[in-house]
Amino acid sequence: SRFASGLVPRMFVTHPPNRDGYWSETEVTAELMDFWRVAVIRLRVHPFASMETNSGTFKSNVLKMDLKAKSLFVDYHNHLADFARKANSCTKKFSSKAQGAVARLAIPLHGFWSLHNETSLTADVDSTTMAGAITLMKWALNEQLRVYGLAIQKHDKDETEGTIAMIKKHANSQGIGSVRAAYRAETLSAEQVRMKIQPFVDQGIVEWVTSSRSLYRIVNHNKE
Repeated sequence: SRFASGLVPRMFVTHPPNRDGYWSETEVTAELMDFWRVAVIRLRVHPFASMETNSGTFKSNVLKMDLKAKSLFVDYHNHLADFARKANSCTKKFSSKAQGAVARLAIPLHGFWSLHNETSLTADVDSTTMAGAITLMKWALNEQLRVYGLAIQKHDKDETEGTIAMIKKHANSQGIGSVRAAYRAETLSAEQVRMKIQPFVDQGIVEWVTSSRSLYRIVNHNKE
């Protein structure tokens, strides 16, 4: 249900590899620490919003992308669409959320680059920022799919078993079932029921009795 609602795909879940905790002389320079401190303070004091002087409330600024940034965004968006076409249902949800999340990742990067370059927070998002956001999103998406690899396999297994149970449940003693009876009982549309059944038709386990695909028959029903 959490996958269906879109809750899980919205989360950035990672499981970094175990690392040996040996001592390292590597230190963060004073310059980087100072930049980070100033950046956090300034982004908190000057958020991505403007103050409405009359009402005393914040009005969110709408950030736009420059042409190169937009081109990178569109290319990655379409890449994820192509990737999703070949993926299972859970992976499609992750890919769909990534299409929007990459733009959200660009916002804090835009803020840091604006501070670094001393430019306006409301300036257009540039290609350097968008390229960085895409790099982060690729890593996050790969981590999501890696961490949920077993979960995705289990989800597919449960979905397959659930569809088999539905097919058998709404079939009579001759193994003939009605799509109408199935979608009424399962709270699905007729087309959703047909989409669930079709893979089993392709495998020769079920066959359509009518050209309208309103009735199906379980092949070798009496031999079970």
